[in-house]
Amino acid sequence: MVLIVDIIVSDGSGNGVVLNVFVKPKSGRSEVFFDENEGFIVVFLKSPPTGGKANKELVKILSKTFGLSSSKIKIVKGLKSREKQVLIEEDLTFSEVLERLKSQR
Repeated sequence: MVLIVDIIVSDGSGNGVVLNVFVKPKSGRSEVFFDENEGFIVVFLKSPPTGGKANKELVKILSKTFGLSSSKIKIVKGLKSREKQVLIEEDLTFSEVLERLKSQR
């Protein structure tokens, strides 16, 4: 498992936040797992990592987690990697992001 200490990085524009996530495709479940003590986000995906299916599912599950339209979620780094940076185009505070991630348990 990959530990990502800085889960949020400012995108510099003030128009959102960037989450560092680790995805596990073909997991048999769709779930966002956040461990506040360890400081990492893992997203389990049912889809395989072929043809962009896992990336589409990632956007869908994160849009549901944050209660946003899929158009506000963009993968900005790591399209072909398990380690990704995802831009959430919404003015969210660190506390709001944590709260929404915790509610997924």
